[in-house]
Amino acid sequence: MSDDKLSITLKILDRIYPLKVERSEEEKFRNAAVRINDLAKKFESRFENKDNQDFLAMVGLQFAHKLIEFENAQKDTTIAVTLETMCEELDEFIKINQ
Repeated sequence: MSDDKLSITLKILDRIYPLKVERSEEEKFRNAAVRINDLAKKFESRFENKDNQDFLAMVGLQFAHKLIEFENAQKDTTIAVTLETMCEELDEFIKINQ
C-alpha cells in the first residue's frame, strides 16, 4: 500500500510544504494549493497592512464556510429524500388499507 504514496511539495504563499499523498489524490492536493494561493492573493490585494497568516486565516474561514454550506445542503437533501420515501410508503399503506 505504501507504493501508492507519492512525495510532493506544495508552495502556499511563501512556504514550501512537503507531503506524502496517495497517487490518486495528488491532483486534488495541487488544485487545493492553487485555490488557497489564488484566494489569499485576492485578500492580499484588498487589504493592506496584513501578513500571510491573516490571509491564510481568511482563506480558511472562507473554505470552512463553504464546507458548512455544503454539509447543510447534504442534510437538506437527505431530509427531503427521507420525507419523499416516507410519503411514498404512506401512500402505499393507504392504498392497501382502503
